[in-house]
Amino acid sequence: MKGQLELWVLTKIGMLFFIISLSFIAINISNTEKSALCGEQALATANIIASNVNQVLAAPVEDARVVYKFEPTIAVSKEKFGERYEVWLTRHSTSDASRVQLSIVVNPLSDKTCRRRVSLFYDPNKVQTRFFSNALPIDPDTVSSPQEEVVKLQPSSKNIDERTKFLVIVKCKQKVFGGISFIYFDDCKNSDAFACSPMEPTSPYLECES
Repeated sequence: MKGQLELWVLTKIGMLFFIISLSFIAINISNTEKSALCGEQALATANIIASNVNQVLAAPVEDARVVYKFEPTIAVSKEKFGERYEVWLTRHSTSDASRVQLSIVVNPLSDKTCRRRVSLFYDPNKVQTRFFSNALPIDPDTVSSPQEEVVKLQPSSKNIDERTKFLVIVKCKQKVFGGISFIYFDDCKNSDAFACSPMEPTSPYLECES
């Protein structure tokens, strides 16, 4: 009788450890899936922004304007949960004087393993970039080469008035022979994108008038 009781106890303990082990495995799988989806969404966001920049750069017209609307969060699971994030735009100098690198980093705030970067290049002799936002302290994790200018967009800011609603990308070209193009990135916090960076000649675009 005693032996049967001991066997029953050992069986129950074994089952308990088995259930606990399965729980840990399920949690690890869930976290892995969450991190993978988060990374996919971060990369997709970075790619869309880069595509919009390339669209403006490649536009056959002298003046062009593209608006990207930010979502307040990015997906991190199959359920209806979202991750707060920020976006860094950084202009880097390179060893090649005819190439400047623009890095677009999408940075989920609670999981740095989800961070994704997309870069594109342009000729500074033909294109100059301008950021309509105050330069912020540089995050060393976002760069791997010397940087000239950086701006942080905050689509998930807890302060709604400070939240980036849109990224407005405007191109205008100097109205002279051989003039260069200027690309303006506007950190638009207005709920109406048309209130940000209008195409009409205004003070920010005086460079295009010369």
